[in-house]
Amino acid sequence: VAVETRERVREAVRKRGYQPNLMARNVRVGARDAAIGLVIPEMGNPFFGTVAGGVESVVRPRGLTLIGGSSSETAELERSLVATFLARRVSGLMIVPS
Repeated sequence: VAVETRERVREAVRKRGYQPNLMARNVRVGARDAAIGLVIPEMGNPFFGTVAGGVESVVRPRGLTLIGGSSSETAELERSLVATFLARRVSGLMIVPS
């Protein structure tokens, strides 16, 4: 690419605050997402909040992001969340079974 074109593109990126779509990039290059999925039975339970906080304190320094979902103690919703996280190609998946 010509130097002038490259600079015009970089300037447009800066002006518009472009943020790359990491999921699209990962699909394109066949990489995993830089996220860890966590499925817990109940978001409102302080115990599971503590579990999520502990997991996050371990994954964040490693450059990973914790994403979570609540199964509401239902096996069907738990399976759905697992399928969603796997489709997203998370780097890891932790499940507290309901």
